[in-house]
Amino acid sequence: MRPLASVSPFLVVLAALGCAPAPSVIPPPNEPIDFLPTDSPVDRAFADFAEDHDLRALRVPTREESREIRGVERPQPPGDVVVEGLGPGESVVLDARPGDAVPRLTFKTPPFSDYCSPLPHEQYGVAIDRDGAVIIVRLVPKVTFRDKHIAGSCVVGCGPVPPPPSSRLLTLPDAKLVRVVPAEWEVEVERITCDDPIPAQ
Repeated sequence: MRPLASVSPFLVVLAALGCAPAPSVIPPPNEPIDFLPTDSPVDRAFADFAEDHDLRALRVPTREESREIRGVERPQPPGDVVVEGLGPGESVVLDARPGDAVPRLTFKTPPFSDYCSPLPHEQYGVAIDRDGAVIIVRLVPKVTFRDKHIAGSCVVGCGPVPPPPSSRLLTLPDAKLVRVVPAEWEVEVERITCDDPIPAQ
């Protein structure tokens, strides 16, 4: 078994107060399918965690909580569904995706924004254990910084007013136990400054 700390760090290059690169986007399936990791360090960290803890990693239907449904009150799961380990802003609710005949067990993340984010945020992976419990892996970025100064000018800032942060809704397999567990993924952030910073338009 590999310790989680063996996940290789990777480099995210960010301008000081500038924009983070957009994450890779994988079209969500209509139903949970087996997770096939990409070259993303987050994917690798999740896949390693699942393997080390004898979990079946899944890729589940995921959508952003759009402006139209933001703030909508969603029903709680039935009383026989046990939920353990929720952190601030996290919840397990019943939610119907477009086309669903009935609401389904759904994990709601805290609100965050990928727009011009100076630092990576928590990511989530879904797996099931041998007993059929749903395990939500909360992947917390373990950030180290490396400062770099560039002679001359550079563009800083985000430009237009960013959209408000929103949550992600992860459709879960049916289960009587949902447990949220923490893990880490390592990231090195390069903070770039320059002699003549130019505000983004």
